[in-house]
Amino acid sequence: MRQSIIILLCCTLLIVTGCAPSKEIRSDKVKVFKERMLSTYENIEELSILFTETTMVFRYVINNEDEKRQIFEDSRNFFLSSEVQEGIVKGLFVKEHAERNFSYPDVEISFSLGSKQLTDSKYTASYYGSNTDPAVVDHYDTWYYFTSDGEVAQVKE
Repeated sequence: MRQSIIILLCCTLLIVTGCAPSKEIRSDKVKVFKERMLSTYENIEELSILFTETTMVFRYVINNEDEKRQIFEDSRNFFLSSEVQEGIVKGLFVKEHAERNFSYPDVEISFSLGSKQLTDSKYTASYYGSNTDPAVVDHYDTWYYFTSDGEVAQVKE
């Protein structure tokens, strides 16, 4: 009986944490950006731009890694543009999460090579420079690159 309860609790925990809501970002700016990226880079099979509970995610499915760095740079520049920062980050996300201490989202630009399920690598940044003090601000200046092997490196300009 005790083992059944433990299994039930584990399954419930997996369902609750694994099904965190995400929502596609719908705006004219995002639509134009997606169209431009899909027409510029032939190796992009799919692009989703969405909000999770704490993060704005650019999710790329690509068929090769040839232009991954340039795709990252274009995505980062789009994210950091005043139009996105004012209209989407502040206008949608921060407005919805204003009651939180950490109301700005993290950003993740992820790449899956031929698989929609697994992330092979990703770039991340945060508005905040601390996980405990919202007064310490980084303004998305520091970016990190993660591989599926667990390697992490700070992105150099």
